[in-house]
Amino acid sequence: MCIFAGVATLAAGCGSNAGNTSGEAGSDRQPITIVVAPGKHRVDPAKVRPGDTLRCRGGAVGAVVPDPGHGVDGNADGATESSSIIIENHGNVVVVTCEVS
Repeated sequence: MCIFAGVATLAAGCGSNAGNTSGEAGSDRQPITIVVAPGKHRVDPAKVRPGDTLRCRGGAVGAVVPDPGHGVDGNADGATESSSIIIENHGNVVVVTCEVS
């Protein structure tokens, strides 16, 4: 089941990292934007790095991946929908929670 779609295709076993010019930690690639499906996801930090932007699919909210040991959240509330995103960078895994209603 693919859980991400965007500039780079990221998922647990459902695609390649073809949109990402490097994907290895420590490389000089530019930050990328990734659209995240609603729900809670654990992501390998080699695929999502500090400075990358994660956006909720179907929502109007996004946030930048923080440095390891830090977290960030964002909310958007409109007349017909609301969305929220929480990103926690634990160093060995990045946890992303995206809600759209």
